[in-house]
Amino acid sequence: MDYEKTLLWEQAQRLKKNGSEQLLEGSTPVLWYGSPGQGQLVTIGTNPSKREFTAPDGTFLPREKQKFASVTDAVDEAFSYMETYFTGGRASTRWFGRPGGGKLEAMVEALGYSFYDGTAVHLDYFPHATVRPMGQLRAPVFDENEVTKLLLARLSFVQPERIVVLGSEHCRRLAEAAGWEEAVHVPAYPSIRVQKGEIGGVPAAGLHAKPSEQMIGLGSGRDAFGIHHGSYSRRDALLQIGEFVEKEGFSGRG
Repeated sequence: MDYEKTLLWEQAQRLKKNGSEQLLEGSTPVLWYGSPGQGQLVTIGTNPSKREFTAPDGTFLPREKQKFASVTDAVDEAFSYMETYFTGGRASTRWFGRPGGGKLEAMVEALGYSFYDGTAVHLDYFPHATVRPMGQLRAPVFDENEVTKLLLARLSFVQPERIVVLGSEHCRRLAEAAGWEEAVHVPAYPSIRVQKGEIGGVPAAGLHAKPSEQMIGLGSGRDAFGIHHGSYSRRDALLQIGEFVEKEGFSGRG
């Protein structure tokens, strides 16, 4: 086992001491989705869904359907699950989508990458699954400084060439001290704003949006044109959004 990976795993495990009652008991940390490599795009989300570990009835997935390691698995096996998440056919397509389809994969493809060919990797800001979606929890489940420190350490390990941050709250956490530019509305999809900046010297673009609505077509919101947010999850819309991210977030950089 790579020593640096082991340190990251131990750092993630220490985060459990805060808000442990709100964490999904029996789940393991997810440090990344996909196999880190050179020249990749990294997308940053919130935290693993409990559905990565459990069936709709709340029971843990059986061994043959596991997406990530169980608490009884060795650490090297946990990393194997993470790094074969897409190539092993275990990806949650409801969020990530399929090659040539919609969801987050479509926007990533518009930037010239893919989760499925190994040129893109996903990280979550908080690496633990919670019993309810993060926004529904009554009290904080983590120390923001410690979680941000772990995220930056993971990014340092992955060494991406580009980063896309999904969600206004994560943009705030990662951009407030980094001198990011003012966010700009996507002309055809005004509920999304794109912000240009850097994280640890790596070019980054932040998407100010509610990804659960725009990326997977949930929610009842409408934008300034009266367009339902559900339509944002179409492949053609996400490709246009991705093209705007390329133009406003990354074009013109060395």
